[in-house]
Amino acid sequence: THTVIAKTAGTGIRDNGTDVLLLAFLAVKSMTEDRSALEYSLNGFSYPVADANLEIHISNLDPGGVMGTMDFYTYEGDGVIDIAEFSAGSFYTQIQSTQSDHIERVDFTAAVNTALQNGWTQLGVRISTATADRYWIGGSIVGKPEPVLRVQQ
Repeated sequence: THTVIAKTAGTGIRDNGTDVLLLAFLAVKSMTEDRSALEYSLNGFSYPVADANLEIHISNLDPGGVMGTMDFYTYEGDGVIDIAEFSAGSFYTQIQSTQSDHIERVDFTAAVNTALQNGWTQLGVRISTATADRYWIGGSIVGKPEPVLRVQQ
């Protein structure tokens, strides 16, 4: 049985070419670049976990055409998203997404285990893209579920 972990912090971050701003929604796109950062508490888990998945509801605003991708980076979170998270983390994985509205489960087992081995209490996840597609990744602004981390000890 997986434990569902709600984000402890999460927001979009936009570089509009002049300033980096925090947003009130989760989005990923490359023009007026939007990235999103999420943080999840790892309290109560010990190394190693058997399975972990980041579950996100993706709405691709530009389905079809060239295959879009989303890049995932991980970092040690602190429960607060700030502008520094715009470039935080080390590359973890990439997914392709052309569907317009679906739930994606991204394997985060290795990331959670690495975080636990390093003594992190919060796993930070930054999501960005270098492709032309624009994505909503859940949240009340689009009426979709918030991203969650599902962990099985």
